[in-house]
Amino acid sequence: MTFNGQKLQTLSGSNISNNLIFFDLTLNGSELRLNNDLIILNNLSIITGTFDANDHDIFTSGNWSNDDHFVHSDRTVYLNAKSGEKTLSQKDYFHNLTIGVTGGETTIRLLSSITIENKLRIMSGNRLNLNANNLTIGHQLINQGKLTANGGITAFSRLYLSNSPGYVYGGVNQSAFNDVMFVCEEGARWLSVDELNIDGNLIVDGCLLYANNLDYSGELSLKNNAHIISYTSVPSLNEWGIILFFGLLGGLGVILMRKRYSYLI
Repeated sequence: MTFNGQKLQTLSGSNISNNLIFFDLTLNGSELRLNNDLIILNNLSIITGTFDANDHDIFTSGNWSNDDHFVHSDRTVYLNAKSGEKTLSQKDYFHNLTIGVTGGETTIRLLSSITIENKLRIMSGNRLNLNANNLTIGHQLINQGKLTANGGITAFSRLYLSNSPGYVYGGVNQSAFNDVMFVCEEGARWLSVDELNIDGNLIVDGCLLYANNLDYSGELSLKNNAHIISYTSVPSLNEWGIILFFGLLGGLGVILMRKRYSYLI
C-alpha cells in the first residue's frame, strides 16, 4: 500500500481489534496520521513526507526505512520479526524501541545511526547489530538478547537533572560494546546494573555513573565533574527497586551484585 496524497491522510481501524493491518506500507510525498495502532506484516518505507504516530504504537515484522520525517508521539515501535535478519534505517528519533519477540531469533542490522529518546529493549534470543553505526539511548537499555557493535559507538545521553536516573541493563556476557559514552547534564545519574564490558574507550561527561562491575580495554575519560561510583554508596529506595528489578532480569542477587567490582573509582 502506497500513500502519496498531497493533503493530510489519516488511517483509522475497522477490524475487530480496531488495529490497522497492512502487508507493506510506503509513504511517498504525503502526510500520514494514525488514528489506531498499526500492524505491518512486512516492510515500512518512508521515502518522503511525514508519518505521525499520533500517540499510537507501530508493529513491523520486516524492514524499517525512514528517509524523511517520523513523529513518535512518546509511544513504542516494535520490530517484532520472529526470525531472520531485518534492516533498520531511521532519520528521526524513536521514543521507545523494542526489538524481537520472546522466543524469537531475529537480527536487526542498522543501516544508519539511530537515537532512542527513552527506552531500548532487546528481547531474549534476538540481536541488534550496530553494523559500525552509532546508537544513542536517552534513558534505559534493557538487553535480554544480544548487542553487537561492530565498530559502532553506544552513547547514553540526553539525561538531565530533572529526569529520574537512567538505567543500563547491558546483558551479562551477551553484548559486544566498542566505545561507550555517558553524556548528561552535570550531576545527572546513570545506573549500570550488571556487568558492562567495553572493548574500547569509555567517556563519562557530566554524569554520576553508578557501576557494580565495569571493564574496558581502552582509555577512560572523565569530563565536567563526572564520577564513577560503586554501589557501596547507598541508593535511594526508588533506586533499590530498580536495582532489584534489573538484578532479577539478569539472574543476579542484589547482595552478590553489590560485591562484584572489577574496576571502580
